[in-house]
Amino acid sequence: MPTTNSPKGSAIPVRPTPQMRQQLDELIAAGWGNQTDVIRTAIDRMHQQEMRYMNRYSKTHLQQEAFNAIANALENRGEWFGMKGRSSQVIFAEGVLSVVDNGEGQDYDVQTEQAKAMDALVSDWTRE
Repeated sequence: MPTTNSPKGSAIPVRPTPQMRQQLDELIAAGWGNQTDVIRTAIDRMHQQEMRYMNRYSKTHLQQEAFNAIANALENRGEWFGMKGRSSQVIFAEGVLSVVDNGEGQDYDVQTEQAKAMDALVSDWTRE
């Protein structure tokens, strides 16, 4: 494997298929730079696209965890529920859902503010 003394990083072997070689040649001819420039751009674009997907998935996962925590709290008055590895938790008592993180909390009316309680959990868990 050839190596370089470049501070940019180590060389990565790439074996383009005939179709990939044609695409590289077309992009180079269109002015996108050399083979390295094209590959860097492709990786950057894929990373940006996939991270947006991953971030959406992560938020959806946190929303589901918050929904489950609130559902469990409603079914089990006086017991704390949350997500493993996260400090914020929710408890249902006296007609309110209390979302608490490290001793600081906010109460939410069980009839009208369940969605706000869920958002508070997701927000807290996102910051952790």
